[in-house]
Amino acid sequence: MPKKKAQEKKFEDCIDVIDQEISKRRNKWTLTSIAWMDFDDISQILKIHIYKKWHLYDNSKPLAPWLNRIISNQLKNLIRNNYSNSVSYTHLTLPTNREV
Repeated sequence: MPKKKAQEKKFEDCIDVIDQEISKRRNKWTLTSIAWMDFDDISQILKIHIYKKWHLYDNSKPLAPWLNRIISNQLKNLIRNNYSNSVSYTHLTLPTNREV
């Protein structure tokens, strides 16, 4: 017997599941070094990223593990990229040409 092709899920149909998976991370977003980004901003960034990657989702597999992997990786990327941009180098002093 041939396998039945899984019905293709649309992003719009799964938005409730996506919101639920993202909201599970709300308590984990306590990074104060990125003060200009709150969790609502992060949530929007994650939704946009999931939307852009939606064509990579395999409908024959469960949605939640795929979403969790994307959300986890994207959170790590956001922290890495934004934290490295917000580090202050004011504690470093450059050598001067003046004699002491």
